[in-house]
Amino acid sequence: MKIRSFWILLLTACCAVAQDAPRREVQWVRPGYYKEITPDRWKSRVEQMLAQDAANPPAKEGVLFAGSATIAGWDLKHYFPEYRTINRGIGGSMISETTYYADQLIVPLRPSTIVFYSGDNDTAYGMPTEMIADNFRAFVTKIHAALPDTQVVVLSIRPSIARLAVWDAVCAANDRLKAISAADQQLRFVDLNPLLLGSDGKPRGELLRADQHHLNQQGFDLVSPVVKRYIAEAEARYRRTRTRSSQ
Repeated sequence: MKIRSFWILLLTACCAVAQDAPRREVQWVRPGYYKEITPDRWKSRVEQMLAQDAANPPAKEGVLFAGSATIAGWDLKHYFPEYRTINRGIGGSMISETTYYADQLIVPLRPSTIVFYSGDNDTAYGMPTEMIADNFRAFVTKIHAALPDTQVVVLSIRPSIARLAVWDAVCAANDRLKAISAADQQLRFVDLNPLLLGSDGKPRGELLRADQHHLNQQGFDLVSPVVKRYIAEAEARYRRTRTRSSQ
């Protein structure tokens, strides 16, 4: 009887694990979820950022990082101490939401360079590639209209183990972001994925946190020097553009 009870307990535990697995996956990949999202879902987070700005106003014409959790989790003062950096990352956000709040969070600061990372939530939430491309164009259009001299460094949507199921969608979205950037002299697309993929073509787990999705310090250590070079180039273009505009 004891042996039989042991196997019953073991089988119950295995079933519980199996039942938990889909819930963990749903946390990161939610097909169709983009249709349920309302534009004001980050209202309280934006109000918090604006209150912080009122208490401690950020510098104008700084290097502004905008986008989702990869931006929010980046220690900008540590990795980019030579620049006046501003963090406008909101974890879980999509490209359209960065655009929606740009009038409040980006435009008033008149950044010289915007480092843009967003889109991995868009792909994980099942948004079609062309819709992602259209939303990115809308972001670029808004920035160009309000900030005609501002340069934009566009970072590739990165791989993760937790979202490996949508990797094809990520690659398709990156192709569209790259093509749009190539046609605009104020945009530069930075493909970081060769650094983040192993020789087997799979995401390098040692660069990710325990959640197998977000970059850990080793990941940020790896990509930050590359991004810094593109920021330096963007800042030089901004200065040249401003000089021509003042002549």
